[in-house]
Amino acid sequence: MADEPILKQLEAVYLRGKYGRVIFMCDDLMANPAHEHLRPYLLFWKGSALAAGDTAYSGQAITCYREGIQAAGKDRAIKARLIAGLTAIYGRAGDCDAFPRLLQSFERTAGGGGPAAQMWGTFVWQNYGTALVNAFRYAEAVTAFTRGAEVAHQFSIPEMEGKCYHDLSWAQVLQGNLPETAAAMARARDLWSEEQWGHKKRNVEAEYLLAMGDPNGAIQQVQAALAHPQIDDTTRADVHFTWAKALLALGCPEEAKEQATQSLDYATKAVHYPVIHKAYRFLQEQGGLSPG
Repeated sequence: MADEPILKQLEAVYLRGKYGRVIFMCDDLMANPAHEHLRPYLLFWKGSALAAGDTAYSGQAITCYREGIQAAGKDRAIKARLIAGLTAIYGRAGDCDAFPRLLQSFERTAGGGGPAAQMWGTFVWQNYGTALVNAFRYAEAVTAFTRGAEVAHQFSIPEMEGKCYHDLSWAQVLQGNLPETAAAMARARDLWSEEQWGHKKRNVEAEYLLAMGDPNGAIQQVQAALAHPQIDDTTRADVHFTWAKALLALGCPEEAKEQATQSLDYATKAVHYPVIHKAYRFLQEQGGLSPG
């Protein structure tokens, strides 16, 4: 059913970032009784389009995913995918308390659903790891990202395997586990597209070099990340914060405050809770905002 032309068209529009069109198309199709059998799939794409927009739409996206799960019936593959979509929202919010129930629901669904359902486990575990990182529970995040990478490898999803290893390297470097960070970065480097994700790679490499005592090298990686054409505001928040720490290590407190202020601005725009917290605390410790 997932291969139906209507659903392929929806996916193509979603991948082009035309989220408003996806929402309209899904509502239009669901209004037609002839497409009732597609309802859980349409709710998935509508929920995904809502989740991809402003965080103000998160509640509506959650409602879509939950309605889709109820509508999925015995179709375990789409039910597992809907659960995975739901975990992405809770992951970004750092809502770890939501996950025990979601993990149990996913395991029940995927257990008898075969590969088409079980493969979504890599997304569920990666999202759980994200929630744990956003809640500063890094050691637990290592376990979640490792599990996500294992599932991705099992089902030959190299892009997700690379993402899980990248996230694993981030969780390791934030704990100061530098050999483990280097090993995870090496795995991500081989699996994750440089063209699409190079800014994320430079981000963790900057943090790694800073932890190794090389603030100048960290700043070079920060600047490379900022020059990457695919960089997003979440990564801008991260790398400006790393830049602030590197400048402080070099004995440049005023310049460090300037970069921390920029980090706070980007983190607030992206609703990137961990960096909002860290940049705010950094600025308090350094005596307040940059004058700029």
